[in-house]
Amino acid sequence: MAVYINENGVVQATSREVENRVVDLSSRLYFTSLKNNPRLPYAIGNLVIAKTTGLLTFHIATPIVDRTGRFRGIITQQVAANDLAINLSKSLKAIAGAQILVNLQGGNIAFMYPRPNDLSEIDFRLCLYVDGRVKQQARSNGIIDIAANKEYPNRSYVAYATSDKYGLITTVSLPVKVVLGDYVRSSSLLIIFIALAFLSLVYIFWRFYKKAVVVAESLIISFSDALTGLKNRRFFDTEFPKYWKEAIRSKNPISALFIDIDHFKIFNDDYGHDCGDQALIAVARAIEQFVTRPLDFCCRWGGEEFAVILPDTDEHGAISLASEILEAVRLTKLDFPNNQHPKITVSIGIASLVVNQANTTDDLIDMADKAMYVAKQSGGDRLAVFGKAPPRVGQ
Repeated sequence: MAVYINENGVVQATSREVENRVVDLSSRLYFTSLKNNPRLPYAIGNLVIAKTTGLLTFHIATPIVDRTGRFRGIITQQVAANDLAINLSKSLKAIAGAQILVNLQGGNIAFMYPRPNDLSEIDFRLCLYVDGRVKQQARSNGIIDIAANKEYPNRSYVAYATSDKYGLITTVSLPVKVVLGDYVRSSSLLIIFIALAFLSLVYIFWRFYKKAVVVAESLIISFSDALTGLKNRRFFDTEFPKYWKEAIRSKNPISALFIDIDHFKIFNDDYGHDCGDQALIAVARAIEQFVTRPLDFCCRWGGEEFAVILPDTDEHGAISLASEILEAVRLTKLDFPNNQHPKITVSIGIASLVVNQANTTDDLIDMADKAMYVAKQSGGDRLAVFGKAPPRVGQ
């Protein structure tokens, strides 16, 4: 299953229908690796119970970046351990007692064969011991003889191969007691087995990576505003109902900000549409620098309007964030031709609700929109809370 995860680590779309709810994956290894270094072509995650499906899975992910190189999320292929085991079983003849282990170079487990039913069946101490022995070897592949000890109860031959490209260490362990024939024959058997296993895994990773690149390109276009790089109205209409449903379930407040650039038509008439585009981009940057929590999101609503959704945020928290956005926009410097440095300001409407079944998503947006109109009618460059008088300019 392919999964699109935004820059905050929240699932936005899947290639297979799953429960319609907010899923936060911002702490996953593959996400943090790519967010911290979006120049990486891909990252492979450790073996986990997937939050979207509840299955034992690992992930291969590729970053999404916009035309300026800014990190905008990831596309990840979620691979059920059982599915990969089936693929391997088609290529490999089962050998009694053999175990395939794929470790990430950081020590986390990406895959095991035979497949465990859940994480509790994995002997992590044993896995780490094998991983440590392999890392002591000078060669990138070979066979080591591990004697029985308290960490490793059965003497075994372990064939290994490392891949710097994929950051993987693949091992196949075979207890000596099940090895038939002389050492040369058993070594050949292990070499063939590890080679087939390794090539099968690399091919699967490569296939998933190529798919993810194609999907990532289409999703950037589908869910992003081409000018500002923010999410677009289509994204908002797709995702906001999930946040609304979660707010009903949790009974926690949810807030919305509706933001409009003041006197934007006059701005365009005075300076031209190219300069107007620069102003839109500058306001977008000012907004998104404060919308940083994993579940918060902002989008370009249309024209010179923007919307921000703040789950688990009451009126006080929404006012605090809106005030920071107001000040950031005021401090924004625009450098136009002929040494022109116009100022831009915004009007912000705020609405907060503890949602119940009688409310709709349109209610919150309509309240924030009406509050924004009050702020604008009061002179702009200020915020207004729905149902309350707006503060004076500068507040």
